[in-house]
Amino acid sequence: MAASMEKILDETEQRGFPERICKLPADPRLATRKLARWFMIREGAHLLIAEGAFPSFRQSDVLDQLKATYPQWRALFVLTERILDDPFRAGVPPDEFLGRAAPSLRWAIRRIACG
Repeated sequence: MAASMEKILDETEQRGFPERICKLPADPRLATRKLARWFMIREGAHLLIAEGAFPSFRQSDVLDQLKATYPQWRALFVLTERILDDPFRAGVPPDEFLGRAAPSLRWAIRRIACG
């Protein structure tokens, strides 16, 4: 699973999010929200499951547990909360979000793979 997520992340960085998975909204702020859900909530939940710290699938539970467990990525989790809460106010373009999220995602993928 970790290898396929890394492939999706690579593809997203190089050519955009794969439409075979889902089509992103045309509005870039809504696209960022979709990416935040896909990468941070979904993969954050997988990381927490792999490490035995999974609270639930509620996005607030996942983000709260990620912040508590991985304080080195706290700023990214707070940004993710802002994007999910109000993508228009957050105003983060998809490429900027991916640039900020990719290092933590690659780290998480490695942890899941070694789990």
